[in-house]
Amino acid sequence: MSCISFIIIIIIIIIIIIIIIIIIIIIIIIIIIIIIIIIIIIIIIIIIIIIIIIVVIVVVIVIVIVVVVIIIIIIIIIIIIIIIIIIIIIIIIVTTTNIIIIISSSSSITLIIVIIILTTNTAIIVFIHIKPALHQHQYHYYHHNRHHMNK
Repeated sequence: MSCISFIIIIIIIIIIIIIIIIIIIIIIIIIIIIIIIIIIIIIIIIIIIIIIIIVVIVVVIVIVIVVVVIIIIIIIIIIIIIIIIIIIIIIIIVTTTNIIIIISSSSSITLIIVIIILTTNTAIIVFIHIKPALHQHQYHYYHHNRHHMNK
């Protein structure tokens, strides 16, 4: 009787131990699964953060590049406009100076022509006035001489 009871007790103890071991194993497995899930979640979060950071960096880089390109284009356009304005100013200055030179030279030429005309006119006038006088003098002189010769 006691032996049978002892065996039963031992069997019960063994069953309890097995149950405890199974429970412990199940708990360990659950803990491991939870840990794995947590690790996976952390990894996913890290990957998402990295992707977000990369996307942000790429976006920032693209924005910076676009801004820089726009600024460079604006600067180039401004430089071209300035160069065009300078060229236009130079052309205007050159043409105006040329016109001034032409006007001044033409005016000097006209002055020279006017002077020449004036001088020739005065010379002609003087000559016209003097010639008859010379003739008259010669005439007088001639008559005078003849008058003397007649005497």
